[in-house]
Amino acid sequence: MTAAPAPTLSKQEAAELAELEGVIAEGFAGFMAVGNALAEIKARKLYRLTHRTFQSYCHQRFNISRSYGYRLITAAEVAKALSPIGDILTESHARELAAFPPEVQAKVVEDVGEDPTAARLREALEAATVKQIQHEEDQALRNRPEPCRRSRRDLADRMEYWAKSGAKLISRHYHDVADDALAMLETLMQKLRSSSEV
Repeated sequence: MTAAPAPTLSKQEAAELAELEGVIAEGFAGFMAVGNALAEIKARKLYRLTHRTFQSYCHQRFNISRSYGYRLITAAEVAKALSPIGDILTESHARELAAFPPEVQAKVVEDVGEDPTAARLREALEAATVKQIQHEEDQALRNRPEPCRRSRRDLADRMEYWAKSGAKLISRHYHDVADDALAMLETLMQKLRSSSEV
């Protein structure tokens, strides 16, 4: 049995790796540059000369977890997608938005305006989520063939069901932000319960 050939990088790849690592090493304040650099290193497996996995590369080279590396990549993707609408200035803002579909992200960035804070983004996302759930429930009620008379409590129960279904979907597809999404879901559920008790 022969040993596998040692991984190699071309001179150009080695230079690109050094440049990309420089971007990361200069600081995590510019999360877009860092996320984009990590995404390119991961996609092209530029870590292969010194590390077998992206996880070990992130941990040993930058002392960050794989999941944090993925969060930076996701945050950079969100910020890049939303840059025509408005700038996302921090990774925490992009992380708040990452759990939602692009159309909701765009609407929230437009609603929050020029000076977003994590709290304002969270409030706008909660409002957009409640509005979406109510819209879907209204659509379901309109499309129902027989007349429907439901109590507010019954409607709140239905909205809770749809919100939990959405949380499951988020946790399956956006596992890096699932905890944030579930915390937001709990806040939404409290608001729905209190509105149904009126």
